[in-house]
Amino acid sequence: MSEEQCPVFRLDAVILEKKKNNEEYPLPLTAAEKLMHAIQSFEQGKFIMSQYKQHENVANSIAGPVGALEAITDALLRDPRCFYLEGQKDLEGLQKVLMFEQQVRDCASSDIPVSELIQEYQKRLQNHGWEDVQPAIDVSIRASFLVGLLTFGVLGRAKEALAHFRRAVDIIVAANVALEPTAGDKRGPALKESFLRALRQTLMNAIMLGYATTSDKETFSLDDILAEADAILASIENDSSTNEPKDKLAFSTYLAAHARMARGFVYRERAETNGAYDLELCNKAAEEFKLAAELYPEDESDRSLAAYKAIEAALRAGDHTVGELQTLLKVASDANEKATPVFGAISSNVPAKITAEKVLSGYTSNADKRLTPLA
Repeated sequence: MSEEQCPVFRLDAVILEKKKNNEEYPLPLTAAEKLMHAIQSFEQGKFIMSQYKQHENVANSIAGPVGALEAITDALLRDPRCFYLEGQKDLEGLQKVLMFEQQVRDCASSDIPVSELIQEYQKRLQNHGWEDVQPAIDVSIRASFLVGLLTFGVLGRAKEALAHFRRAVDIIVAANVALEPTAGDKRGPALKESFLRALRQTLMNAIMLGYATTSDKETFSLDDILAEADAILASIENDSSTNEPKDKLAFSTYLAAHARMARGFVYRERAETNGAYDLELCNKAAEEFKLAAELYPEDESDRSLAAYKAIEAALRAGDHTVGELQTLLKVASDANEKATPVFGAISSNVPAKITAEKVLSGYTSNADKRLTPLA
């Protein structure tokens, strides 16, 4: 069965043509579209896996794993909700993906230290060229990312998952330093800056989640969250691969929004000490959350969450007008309403949402009134 005949290929002609020409996958404009494309890519990867297992003559070929891993990891980097939204009903399928990934990781020798791995790739590049190196290094990077995601999402082992995410990032960084461009350079998409940005976002989110849910503030540190967020923003700013404004590119905009959200999280955490609030840090948090809300599309649930967090931080900082915060409250409410059909509503127990709605419900007028810091 060809790709065009595969039932999961329901993409329009423009997308198919771009895929054939190895052009960048079209960037969706809404959260729902982004999720749709991620689901299609995820299903494509599972389809490739099923075909790969059926052919004994390619059982030891690295091309099979790379094809499946590429589709699956691209999907999960684009929107991990394509993996989680199915919940328990697709657990068996996810376990099969995990088993497949473990087989790929074994064939990629991903337990070798990164420095030794890069030395091996340097030798292979000199002796055999990129045709030999590119598939192997792609597997190493993508396998490390995927086992990290599944270790985190299915097994719940955050610290172990973090090591896999860091390994994937470290391989890309080290490879791009050590493997200099040569004639016939055919390095794959996993070594591109755009792929590294998406990996950093996964790593950043994992650190944030670990910080919020564990007592291990050394492994999951605010400094590391901020460092990854800054690296993502700097990468987007410095990327010269396109002449389009970076804030107009949907996926780069998503990554920028996530990075701003993370910066807001760090400033908000640092602002509170023993029940007292640093007003300057609260203001910084509010600005970062507001930027995140502006960057997310209108049907993204994170847009709503960012707006609620911006309001809460601004209330703690004080010196913001009622009208300004009511405008943000409408942004949060509208985004939540638009996101609910696809992603579900934001929980009513979110502290920032509770605080924002409770405080602002007491103001029906006086839009120009400047509020004092909320204790």
